[in-house]
Amino acid sequence: MRLFEDAWRRPDLPRGAVVTIGNFDGVHRGQRRLIERVRGRAGDRGAESMVVTFEPHPLKVLRPRAAPLALTTMEQKLGLLEESGVDLCAVIEFTSEFARTGAAEFVNDFLVERLSVAEVHVGSRFTFGRGREGSLDYLVERGAKLGFGAYGVAEVMYDGEAISSTRIRALVAEGRVEEAAELLGRGYAVVGRVE
Repeated sequence: MRLFEDAWRRPDLPRGAVVTIGNFDGVHRGQRRLIERVRGRAGDRGAESMVVTFEPHPLKVLRPRAAPLALTTMEQKLGLLEESGVDLCAVIEFTSEFARTGAAEFVNDFLVERLSVAEVHVGSRFTFGRGREGSLDYLVERGAKLGFGAYGVAEVMYDGEAISSTRIRALVAEGRVEEAAELLGRGYAVVGRVE
């Protein structure tokens, strides 16, 4: 996997990839379905697959007291993304300045001008841009006008509920790590220094 840090400011990003966008905290089973879809479509098109992700979690900047505990460190997340077989990973530093980016600017300047995306695949409830003004419907509409495909991927369900990082965090907090592992698709691990 080729890693592109500080992607919002870089002029040298690869172009023409099939892309998915999100936090990917935990790289859980639902997120891996997105990555599998992107890898499959990239293979069909003879393109590269790309994950665009953010560091830190947006809530750490927007509402620090409400920010969730991370399921993975950045190093763990990148390792899991690499294991997923994705070709490229672009990491955008989430700052208060970046938080002011509107949906139109993100699509026009980043997805179209800088990445020249072939396709974008996101979760069905995906939102982005200042005040969460962008959505899957917005991506579909803009993509049709700007020359890229945009598609939603249905949530992966477990016991009648969608798999999400929020749900996994709640399970871990309750000590239900075996159930959390089912949703993650692997064992839950904590990284830290023993003193």
